[in-house]
Amino acid sequence: MARRVVVLCFLLSGATALAYEIIWLRQLTLIFGATVLGAGCVLAAYMAGLACGNAWWAPRADRAARPLRLYAQLEFGVALGAAVTPWLFDLVRLAYRHLFTNGVNDFEALSLVRFVLCLPALLLPTFLMGGTLPVLVRFYTRSVDRFGRGTGDLYAVNTLGATLGTLVTGFVLLPQLGVRGSLAAAVAVNLLVALLAWWLSARQPQAEWERPPLPSSPPEPALLPTVRMAWVCFGVSGLAAMFYEVAWTRGLIQIFGNSTYAFTTMLASFLVGLAVGAAAAARCADRLASPLLVLAAIQALVGTWAAAVTPLIEWLPPLFLRTYSQTGGAFGAVQFLQFKTCFLLMLPTTAGLGAVLPLVSRASLAATGGAGRSVGVPLAWNTVGTVVGALTAGFLLLPRVGIERTIGLGALLNIAAAMALLLVTRRQAGDRRPTLLLAGLGLLAVTRLVVFGLDPRVLAAGVYMYPEFFLAAREAKVPVREAMQQNRVVHYREGYSSSIAVLALPDGLALQTNGKTDASTGDLASQRLQAHLPLLLKPEARKVMVVGLASGCTAGSALLHPLERLDCVEIEPAMLPAARYFDPWNHRALDDPRLHVLLQDARNYVLMSRERYDVITAEPTNPWIAGVNNLFTLEYFQDCRRRLKPGGLMCQWMPAYNFTPDELRAVLATYQRVFPYVTVWAFPKLRTDFFAVGSTEPVVLDPAAIAARLQGKVLADAAEVGILDLWRLVGGLVLDEPSTAEFCRGGRLNTDDYPFVEFTTPRHLYQRPSRATVLEAYRAGAGSRLRLTPAATSAAARLAGAGDYRGGCGELLPLHEDLERPTGTLDTAGLRLGDRLVTPTRTR
Repeated sequence: MARRVVVLCFLLSGATALAYEIIWLRQLTLIFGATVLGAGCVLAAYMAGLACGNAWWAPRADRAARPLRLYAQLEFGVALGAAVTPWLFDLVRLAYRHLFTNGVNDFEALSLVRFVLCLPALLLPTFLMGGTLPVLVRFYTRSVDRFGRGTGDLYAVNTLGATLGTLVTGFVLLPQLGVRGSLAAAVAVNLLVALLAWWLSARQPQAEWERPPLPSSPPEPALLPTVRMAWVCFGVSGLAAMFYEVAWTRGLIQIFGNSTYAFTTMLASFLVGLAVGAAAAARCADRLASPLLVLAAIQALVGTWAAAVTPLIEWLPPLFLRTYSQTGGAFGAVQFLQFKTCFLLMLPTTAGLGAVLPLVSRASLAATGGAGRSVGVPLAWNTVGTVVGALTAGFLLLPRVGIERTIGLGALLNIAAAMALLLVTRRQAGDRRPTLLLAGLGLLAVTRLVVFGLDPRVLAAGVYMYPEFFLAAREAKVPVREAMQQNRVVHYREGYSSSIAVLALPDGLALQTNGKTDASTGDLASQRLQAHLPLLLKPEARKVMVVGLASGCTAGSALLHPLERLDCVEIEPAMLPAARYFDPWNHRALDDPRLHVLLQDARNYVLMSRERYDVITAEPTNPWIAGVNNLFTLEYFQDCRRRLKPGGLMCQWMPAYNFTPDELRAVLATYQRVFPYVTVWAFPKLRTDFFAVGSTEPVVLDPAAIAARLQGKVLADAAEVGILDLWRLVGGLVLDEPSTAEFCRGGRLNTDDYPFVEFTTPRHLYQRPSRATVLEAYRAGAGSRLRLTPAATSAAARLAGAGDYRGGCGELLPLHEDLERPTGTLDTAGLRLGDRLVTPTRTR
């Protein structure tokens, strides 16, 4: 009974550990930025704490008189350390901002600062977490003959708990309770585990550990080289594991999408494979005459399978399309397909990685003479390997050598570890031919993977984003793979955070981010409007910030205006060479000396910067994508407001085609909580793209200034999107300030703590609620108008051909021709002078 309760405790302990990791990563990337380096520093600090705990508590576990009570104390400490992290993170934010704004902003210094600030904030709970497995193994394993079984079972249970923690946190806790609520739930479970363990320790007699018939100190010199090599190989295994996880994730998100749910599912499938491997190894570890020889074969198998299976990623799109066509893209069906596919694809590799700890611990027992040291020391080596792997895979390897070579390098590391183990066990009896055969096959698989690689046309096709196109091709008897290979990829590069591709289309170019089109010559209207709308509403603007470079067309259109400086904040360096392909459409923006591209996370930049702007215009990608919701939250909008000069305004793109009415209401309500004066605009060429203009002061149109600005290059560029004059500009008004306030009434706030939109939008990605959303917004905006001052009214009257008007203030009203079919209508505006509605006699 007691042992079963202990197993349950360790299952829950694994669940809380992954919950903490997910929550802390979300919280700290809001401070450091959602970049690979920022996330890598957080993970490195987390893993470093675990490694320190593994090494520190290993010998102390062997000396513990009551290991179960020590385990209970560790869990109490983890809960306490986790509970205080929100306050510690507030201190980290203050310290990081102070250092950043006082000149510590070069690359190397910031990297060190992030790690140094993370480490003390996470050290207490992670250091104590690192001691739980060595201490519990000391209690749980009662005999030498069952040491491998006990270690493997505990590790498998803990990893299975980590899988459950990942799924519950990603699918239930965060969407329902928010970030702080999820943290509180994890702390409560941690306290329950500690109380159960303490209660059991009070009821149970002190556990007796039966030592092996070998002297525990000093160990036999002949055993040390072999055991140490096994530890090093375990570290190499952790290094390679992170290479596989990072590279496979990058490849698979281009097939299944990159929502928060997708990342959660992939991590869970990786973890459950580890649990399967640990459980399988536990069944045989104690019966093996030479566990390290078996470990060598497993290392070779891990590398061989990883290299051999990676090309199969190209053949997954038909599986996705089959599920989509059968279920209509139902959320649960797509997530289950992703979990099943990833699990089976990675299983031999992940199971092999999970089998390492029971085998290494069993082989180490004779040399260390203690349960805690046999588990804790090799586990510390493995954790150090994962730290190095997490940093080097995303920051060094993927951007420089790509997915294929990253996986190939991991496979070579596993094969090298297998050869090293064969070398140090050369005097032990056993058949080495399977290992040598697997190693040879692995080298062939690596060669094939590196030489032929993955087809960028398949990866960039975006089958998860455009399934209807590929299903139509299939109906036309065109094989899916052939349809994907019809794209001509003129540029493809793995970046730090995304895979960037430029596709040549029959009518232009498309820029793909992880398979999703983020800019193209076919949607220039949205990109140009993002620049012209705010700069026509505030024609005196001289200093502008643009969030996101992409094709560079928004920046290029903005630079047609008489600006003094334009700062473009872009998170992905690989976007710059891709934008060069759009030079004919972006007016060669990258060559303009007024443009300054800042390679930073926009959320991090507006938090840390001291710059002030007349206009901030932001067109991030869709908020259903992991990390992008950070650019749609209350806290982000507040930081943007602080970066505006007095009288400045912000223009925020809102993809109404991805929103239900409640989601649009939530984002607008959040926006209006920060900016008291909000108007919403949309234009005929892209009716489902909304632009929310927010300011702290009412926006008053100056018809004369707008007419003066709509000249020359600005007019030619704006005319492409239908803005020929004042009347076509005002015709894009959907909601005026009172209508926006009424539309938002009752909308919930989208905050960092409750990221409502991030978790709701992926659930209906394929249901396309845009028509209902757009119609509801237009109906709410019926009667919207923009008031003009007397001088502006007179200027507008002259533009409309009504002569001078000196009767006071007038109003501009958008004239939408067909509310029920808003797409394709040509909107204009009329000027109300007293009781008379004047429409322009002509347009330019």
